[in-house]
Amino acid sequence: MRSTSLMAERWGSGRAKGDTRPQEGGAGHSLSRGLAYLAQYPLALSLLMLFNVILNLTDFATSVVALQAGLTEGNTLILGISAALGLNILDVLAVMKILFIAVVASVAFIGARSTNRGTKNLTLGFLLISTLIFLAISLSNIHSIFA
Repeated sequence: MRSTSLMAERWGSGRAKGDTRPQEGGAGHSLSRGLAYLAQYPLALSLLMLFNVILNLTDFATSVVALQAGLTEGNTLILGISAALGLNILDVLAVMKILFIAVVASVAFIGARSTNRGTKNLTLGFLLISTLIFLAISLSNIHSIFA
């Protein structure tokens, strides 16, 4: 009986007793574990939020400069809201930027307060992706102004 339980233990683990080599696909290979490690630090969330806010404000500033230079707004959502509510495009842009910043701040707050690893991963991923999107938008606006 004794050898049977030892065999079951070895079969269940998939490795020999005392084997310290990392298993394939283990903790060393998991992106989600690395993201959760970063999300443990509110500093990472705060920095991503700060970059996101800076890029949103850069997007707003470059949009204002581009509109004053005679370029037209290309975002159909902004144009649709402006037409539906009868507001100036700059007013709608300002409101949208305030809403985006409020959403980013809310997500960062949820991530900083959460104890759930999955929530922290989602929070960090959302902030990273939205920061990259607004970086691309800001660079595109800067390029269109100076081109």
